[in-house]
Formats: sequence, C-alpha cells, structure tokens
Amino acid sequence: MLPIYTPIALNAEQLTLCGIRDFGTYNKVSNRRFLTFSLPQAGLVSVTVIGIPGNDPLAQEPDPDFVIWRQGNVELVADEIGPSEQAQITLGAGDYLLEIYDYSHVDPAPTLVRRNRTCMTVSVTG
Repeated sequence: MLPIYTPIALNAEQLTLCGIRDFGTYNKVSNRRFLTFSLPQAGLVSVTVIGIPGNDPLAQEPDPDFVIWRQGNVELVADEIGPSEQAQITLGAGDYLLEIYDYSHVDPAPTLVRRNRTCMTVSVTG
C-alpha cells in the first residue's frame, strides 16, 4: 500500500505495482495505485499498462485502466477492455499523476468474479 504516490521516471525501465481488493471495491485502499511523473517540456507522452495474469483460474483476466491527472483535472482516461492499456497524448510541461487500476477492483457489479490481486507493469515514455 505504501508509498501512496510512486514516482516513475520518463523513459526509464517499467515499474511493477499491484492493486488489491481486500478492503472493498471502487475507491478503497489499494484498489487504485498512483504514480507521479514530471515533464521538463511539452511533448508527446506514451503510457503503457500491462496486466500480469495470475494463477486464479476462476477470476477474469486482468483489465488494467488508467487516468492521467494534472492539477486536479483529468487529461486522459484509458479504459478499453483487454489485458493491456496504451495511449498517447501531448502534454504540457509540469507534474502529473497517473492513476492505474484493474477494472474488476472498481466495478460494483455483484456478479463479477473479481481478481483478488492484480499486478501491472507501467511505463511512461516521451
């Protein structure tokens, strides 16, 4: 669960973070993970989040999604269905927050077979 905000360097090796649903769904502790990055100048940024399949045969495959925030405003939402998520966006210079999560940790549907833990690799290039 800690750190709450994990720094990720632009064009560095990918990081692996895990989210859990132990404390409930949607907006609970560790359902979503937060990364921070800074851009020294405006430019095209590519974010890739890949879900790592687990060993629970009953749970659905990972479906990572992400949101890019700047100063409390949403810059981009990437929420397609699938085991990975990738998007490109032109961003201005400054500090950003990258929120990542597995859809099964935030979907309130009671019939969904949820993944207990989802690990995801994350990279930010630009």
